[in-house]
Amino acid sequence: MNTDVLMISHADEPKITLMNVQTMQAIRTFDLPGRIAVLGASSDRRYGFAIHRDDDCVTVINATEGIVKAICSTAKQPTHFHAHMGHSLIFNDGSGSVMLFEDTKIPRHTVFDVTAPDHGSALLIEDWLLVGYLRRGCVEVYQYPAGEHAQTFEACIALHGAAQVSNHALFGCGDGVLLLTLEGGAFQSVKVPNPADAPPRTRVGRFATHEGRGLALGNFGEGLVVINPDAQTMRVISLPAYPLTFGFDAAGETAIVLTHDGLIRRLTLAGDEIAAEPVAAETSIPRGPDHKARPTFSQHEDHLYITDPEAQALIQVPVTHFAGRHSFDLDFAPGNILTLKG
Repeated sequence: MNTDVLMISHADEPKITLMNVQTMQAIRTFDLPGRIAVLGASSDRRYGFAIHRDDDCVTVINATEGIVKAICSTAKQPTHFHAHMGHSLIFNDGSGSVMLFEDTKIPRHTVFDVTAPDHGSALLIEDWLLVGYLRRGCVEVYQYPAGEHAQTFEACIALHGAAQVSNHALFGCGDGVLLLTLEGGAFQSVKVPNPADAPPRTRVGRFATHEGRGLALGNFGEGLVVINPDAQTMRVISLPAYPLTFGFDAAGETAIVLTHDGLIRRLTLAGDEIAAEPVAAETSIPRGPDHKARPTFSQHEDHLYITDPEAQALIQVPVTHFAGRHSFDLDFAPGNILTLKG
């Protein structure tokens, strides 16, 4: 294919549809082996990963050719996905292992058996594999590719979520963000604490980053935080509702956030609202820890593509001002969505 594509999971069936982002026509639909828990894209955005946690496997789709590249048998319960600088990593909760893909060698991959079963997150910074564990509340550092253990960092209770900004690794903890910085061949740790006035059980558990900015965004109750690893600071941006999906715009200059009240918002990184537009009825957005699809979005160049599972539609809006929206009907309820290079 010679065009970029939208990769959309079906909310009610184990299927993926590829859509031409220029014509908004479906190119191909794939039947997959089981429920899609996570969608991810390789760092070069040539490959899409559909992670089937309940079925212990991962489907890899080649966006350039528009075909299923491979279905990789994995260890048990593949879950957390992370891609950065030519590598994609998947942590297998049920076996405590990490699958590591190089963009140039997909679907071939290496499996690292690093620990016992846990809910984990894995990153690769230079020649170091970092793995964070929820139940153990710590991060282990291993040499890559040898796999030899090098360092352990404790005191990250209820660890969940990980991100990478340059030579910094960020892990969400119940009481703040654990910041690990590579200096002189070893990692140094700093805990960036939650604000003293943070509501109980409010914490960072999800991140978004931008390669051109030395910052990270994180969820924080009914708000976001802007994390500056170099300055070792975390600043809260209050929102009127819980953030469902968030990220930087393509230039990394503003934050885009879809909140539980059904509005898509564009904010300065100081927290000032630039634009807001309703894209879903608040009453149609499910609450609670279930598998029901909620609206989400992906960005392609100067447009956002927002899923509406209730209406079985895809909404296109310009990033800059959200005016001039277009709605495209689908013959299925969309689940997750991402943009790939065709």
